[in-house]
Amino acid sequence: MADKCYSQPLDIESSTVLITGGSSGIGFGLAQCFIQAGASVLITDRREQQLKEAADELNRTGKKKVIFRLNDVEKVNERQALYE
Repeated sequence: MADKCYSQPLDIESSTVLITGGSSGIGFGLAQCFIQAGASVLITDRREQQLKEAADELNRTGKKKVIFRLNDVEKVNERQALYE
């Protein structure tokens, strides 16, 4: 999957990427790409079970461990909590 993410190698091993909605779809695909490129990745989602399953899968294939956090970005207090 990661080889289809970008045409040139990314130098992001010292970067941290936050992906909301990271347990499925485009968010999950982006998480796969960034993890394979060596970035530290934090995924959030409002669906706890899917979030845990996505993190488990990403951790099996990535260079670094993915961090996951249950979060609903539609709620202001939860959005703010991501940055604290």
